[in-house]
Amino acid sequence: MLFQDIPDTFHIKKKLLTLEKYHRLPHAQLFFGTFNSPCVSLSMALATYLHCQAKKEEDACGVCKSCQKIDRGIHPDMYYILPINSRVLYTAHHYTTTWMRLLKKNFSPSLESWATEIGAQKQLMIPKEITQKMLSNIKNLPIESDYKIFLIWCPEYFHVSMANALLKTLEEPPVHVLFFLVTHNIDQVLPTIISRAQHFHVPSFSKKNIHQILSQSYQGHPKLDQWLFMSHHDFNMTQKWLVRANAFQETFTFFHIWLRSCFKKDSAQLIKKMEEFATWTQTEQCSFFFFVLYLMKHMLHHCFNPLPASKMPADVYLFIQNFVKIVDDTQLIQMIQLLQQKYHQLQRNAQAKMLFLSLSLAIHRVLKPL
Repeated sequence: MLFQDIPDTFHIKKKLLTLEKYHRLPHAQLFFGTFNSPCVSLSMALATYLHCQAKKEEDACGVCKSCQKIDRGIHPDMYYILPINSRVLYTAHHYTTTWMRLLKKNFSPSLESWATEIGAQKQLMIPKEITQKMLSNIKNLPIESDYKIFLIWCPEYFHVSMANALLKTLEEPPVHVLFFLVTHNIDQVLPTIISRAQHFHVPSFSKKNIHQILSQSYQGHPKLDQWLFMSHHDFNMTQKWLVRANAFQETFTFFHIWLRSCFKKDSAQLIKKMEEFATWTQTEQCSFFFFVLYLMKHMLHHCFNPLPASKMPADVYLFIQNFVKIVDDTQLIQMIQLLQQKYHQLQRNAQAKMLFLSLSLAIHRVLKPL
């Protein structure tokens, strides 16, 4: 990954290169932004630049042995600390290889896409075994480069007992160690970790760039523009729909049946949907909530300014037209607030069945107030 491969980040690249040039690069850097931002790619590009044996003034060469080793995920001074399914502990090489394969397909992977790559069925976390191994490696000197670089993706997923151990290292790190922390939910990172790192806010890619990136990978796909509109230009969600042919229709069908059951208070159907929802992984459940939130926002927009039919699939447009006839903007806002509340509870490991059933009944009360 090179700086030249990442558009829309010129000012951050310049700041990072200036810090490195004058030997003022902080030992701990926190890159944060949405999943539509190239946080991960930018940290990888900086790591490649620092390890490069023939670096140019503004980028790594991309062809030296160090650059090639990073691209293949085998550089001895590059470490990746990633959230995994704690019950499935493979070798570090397994995860590194999988991680690099995912980065070549996705400039900013989501937790859902990562969970799919490693086959995780349960909640992701950074287990204490991985953190302990990282801490034991820190004291060793670099093998081929000036620095040992530890890229920590989603530090909010650290095992509780290990977060404090990391804090001690961040306070007094060895001179040859750099930490690149990358998060898409900075509010969930421990304040004590945030205070020990220099922050770099990475803005989201523009809609134009997201469209361009996906167009190059899925050239000529007939539904690209519609799905980008439906997802509010969410890169990861649109890519999932492009990769899996029936993914969009399956999600919309589940939502359609579920919402109709909420309206009718069809107990049998709601329980059936609750059981189905509970079989999904946590990242899939969160992704569904995002889908519903995006769709609700389209409905709210349609209440004030009708959406063009060409922007979305015909069955979705028909559903929105019919649904806004029986609800008003106040009810839609209430449902959006409920979804946001339940989404945050889900991230905090609320029991999926109870959460989904509670949400269903709350939406029924909004749709059919006493």
